[in-house]
Amino acid sequence: MGKRLLAMVTALVLACSLVPSVAFADEGGGTPIPVTIQIGENGAPVDTSGTGWTYESNKLILQAGYAFTLTGRAFDASGENRVRNSGVIVDGIFANGSKGSGFAVRNETGGVIQGGTFNARVGNAGTIQGGTFGSNPNDPNGPYVSTSGGTITGGEFNCLVMGFRSGSIEGGTFNGPVNPLGVNIKNGTFNGEVHNGNNKNPGGTISGGEFNALVDNYGTIENGTFEERVDNHGTIAGGAFADITRTKPFCYTVNNYGSIKSGAFSVDVNNDEGGSISGGTFDADASEHGYSNSVTNSGTIGGGEFNVDVSNSGTIEGAGTFNAYVQNGNARFDADKNKSCIISGGTFNSEEMYNFGTIEGGAFNGSLSNDGTISGGMFQGQVENDEGVIKNGRDAAGDPVIPCFSNPVTNGTGGSIEGGLFEQGINVQGGTTTSCTFPVSASLTGLSLAETGAEQLVAMYQKDSQESNRFTLAADTGYTLPASVSVRLGSADGQELTAGADYTYDAATGVVAIKKSAVTGPLYLAASGVPVVVPPTPAPTNPENPAAPAPLPEPPSNAKALASTGDSLLPSIVLSITLIAGATAACAAVRRRKRSHQR
Repeated sequence: MGKRLLAMVTALVLACSLVPSVAFADEGGGTPIPVTIQIGENGAPVDTSGTGWTYESNKLILQAGYAFTLTGRAFDASGENRVRNSGVIVDGIFANGSKGSGFAVRNETGGVIQGGTFNARVGNAGTIQGGTFGSNPNDPNGPYVSTSGGTITGGEFNCLVMGFRSGSIEGGTFNGPVNPLGVNIKNGTFNGEVHNGNNKNPGGTISGGEFNALVDNYGTIENGTFEERVDNHGTIAGGAFADITRTKPFCYTVNNYGSIKSGAFSVDVNNDEGGSISGGTFDADASEHGYSNSVTNSGTIGGGEFNVDVSNSGTIEGAGTFNAYVQNGNARFDADKNKSCIISGGTFNSEEMYNFGTIEGGAFNGSLSNDGTISGGMFQGQVENDEGVIKNGRDAAGDPVIPCFSNPVTNGTGGSIEGGLFEQGINVQGGTTTSCTFPVSASLTGLSLAETGAEQLVAMYQKDSQESNRFTLAADTGYTLPASVSVRLGSADGQELTAGADYTYDAATGVVAIKKSAVTGPLYLAASGVPVVVPPTPAPTNPENPAAPAPLPEPPSNAKALASTGDSLLPSIVLSITLIAGATAACAAVRRRKRSHQR
């Protein structure tokens, strides 16, 4: 008896070891119990119930704690709510021949689909880990999967997949369209179109996945790879955008109607009116087909790094960096349209740039051809003012803005200069210059300029003006103002302006007045102060403390010999001093003797 019991236990253990391992997430946890349901020729279970399941009124109820495999025939899921699963579906065929309304299969909260073939509509509130869904993704009345509140981590979907309110897609292959209205996409391969929200639903968040077809985004894209067109009405905050196959080389791969904050773009980008770009990197196409990507802007660019050509008919502002050709406006636009093509910020490192619109600010390090308006900005490269206008502008606070040009500016036949600071002068090839500003360099010795009130010394040019630019010289300590000064154009070797006609100098006040009409280029002002000559001052004397008399010279060593010869008065003086000394000694001896007698 004991041996037979031991053999039965061993057989049971061996049978259990051959059952596939099934993960199940019911409330109590643990491993679900495997159950097989036989389906007959009529598409219904052969039995009406079994361990963990019942079939009543054409409805199959699968309970939690069990793992179900349907064998034999396909289960006829024609109709609504034909299957309610709270357990685990391991395998089986679920077919909906009538294609009626509603969900044929409901995967309840806690329910799991690990495998099987579903040619029926599935409502998922639990978890789909595997299986094959749908047979014809182009059939509008065919099967689909709705994963509202549920999770998809795997499986192959050849039908429409949608979701509402909540839930997530974390894996799987999707060959049909996906409409996750409020469902987040974290991973997966999407070979069909993805419509993440619409104009009435905000859409969810795409934080990963591979997208090989159109993505229409009303939500947020944070990450993922996108190989086809993206129409963004929401926010792009990351991701990699590159059309490897380049099936549509003349179509924009990213159409942005919303906001691009970050991401890597190796495709053509169209930032439409109302769209904004505040970050991201825009690079040339790295694939072998060699198309030249570009960015077309009708909205606002406020940041990002652009290593491809940019065509602007909107606004460029803020802190973007542009390392390739930039065209602001278009020769085909009318004047009013070009005026609305505005650049007010950014750094432009391209070797070449063309302006038909308005430049109000920014730093430009390459050459620029201007047929529009320049009213602000810093220009380090060559500027050709062909048929454009250069003038001073004002900022948002109403304060004056002066465009600054570090290299010579060529003013063409149709060019007009009405303002601006020109550090290297203007190459006049025609056109008109009515007003502008030039720098003034000063070479001063013993002098300084009094209270200029500006970081850079400048002089204004005004055509036909009788007004003057005024500068005041001040003498340094030890100098006086000079009788004259020198004013030249450009440098110390430049053309000298005519005193009296082009400028005046007042030696009494130090005021240099240079006519504005004479300032046709940068100025060079040279002047030297006159050193003050100070006579020597005698040393002061004090009557109350007269200077001590000079000491008498030392007597020579042969003074006695000279005294005996009578050659000079010096021996007499010496002898007198000797006698006086002897008398003094004698008096002292007498006083000592008197004191000794008094004792």
